Amino acid sequence: MVSANEYYAESKRAVAASKPNLVKEKPVSYNKREPKHYTKEVKVKKN
Repeated sequence: MVSANEYYAESKRAVAASKPNLVKEKPVSYNKREPKHYTKEVKVKKN
């Protein structure tokens, strides 16, 4: 199973790849909340 943080990072990379005009990709902050629709479906262990 993919963790929510990995899923979030992948989705950001995909969006950045599909929009070349947005060149800079901000580093993913793992303290940020994941997208709500994703966290409600998948429980992720917090440290």
